[in-house]
Amino acid sequence: MRIWLRCLAFVATLAVSASASATSAILVSEVEQAALSDAVVVATVTEQVVSRHAEWGRAVTRSTVSVEQVLLGDAPASLTINQLGGELDGELLYIPGDARLEVGQRLVLFLKSDQGEWYLTAMEQSSYDIVPTIDGDTLERELSSGLFVRDDKGLLVEFHGDVTSAPTLYDLSALLMNKPTRTGVAR
Repeated sequence: MRIWLRCLAFVATLAVSASASATSAILVSEVEQAALSDAVVVATVTEQVVSRHAEWGRAVTRSTVSVEQVLLGDAPASLTINQLGGELDGELLYIPGDARLEVGQRLVLFLKSDQGEWYLTAMEQSSYDIVPTIDGDTLERELSSGLFVRDDKGLLVEFHGDVTSAPTLYDLSALLMNKPTRTGVAR
């Protein structure tokens, strides 16, 4: 059985059984996500299909994306991202803290591959909307609460603040290649 899918099932079990409507996660930087990812891509969602997982009986959304550019790692020109959840037969299953991909969205995605299947590396933290502006393509993402960081003593504390360290696609690309950016030196 695929380890990555087991992890998603575990998260789903926690989300369904918990009374809170959030998933707790440790905040990871773009550099940390890149280290955990098999690919970082610029892509557009072209199709979504929701079906019932044969083993778990839960909805699974498969979003096909057309890869415009590979910023890091290797990825095919088209790939399908698997996410537990979706609307099927009048039932809605949504994993709090997971990204909601939509057909037509142009995104930067941090992706993990397991036995030929693709997944977001760190749920909603791994999906950035690309917004065209006069100054270039900016990156935006909405993160739910439930993100934690380690304090000076190594204890986990809830994170409150700005989480996008690469404000433009150009800056993220430079950051991943560890080059100077328009807004300063890559971290």
